Amino acid sequence: DDILNIELGLLEDSELEVRVFDEKGKNVFTNPFGGFRKAGTYKEMLNTKVLIPGQYSLQIKTNSGMINKKFTVVR
Repeated sequence: DDILNIELGLLEDSELEVRVFDEKGKNVFTNPFGGFRKAGTYKEMLNTKVLIPGQYSLQIKTNSGMINKKFTVVR
C-alpha cells in the first residue's frame, strides 16, 4: 500500500506545518496536508508512492507544539 494514514487531533484552531524527512534528514515533502485547521479530529492520507523504500520521519508543527513520528516505506 502506497498510502500512510494519519489521524490527527487538534484541541484548538491551529496552523499546521507538515514535513517529511528521509533517514539522512533531507526534507522530501513540505505541507502535503498543511494549512489552517479548526479544532477537531482529522484523517489525512500521505501518498508514499514517490518515496524510495527506507525510514522516514513525519513532523507536524501546530500552534501548541510539534509531533514527530517515524514510518517505513517497504515495497
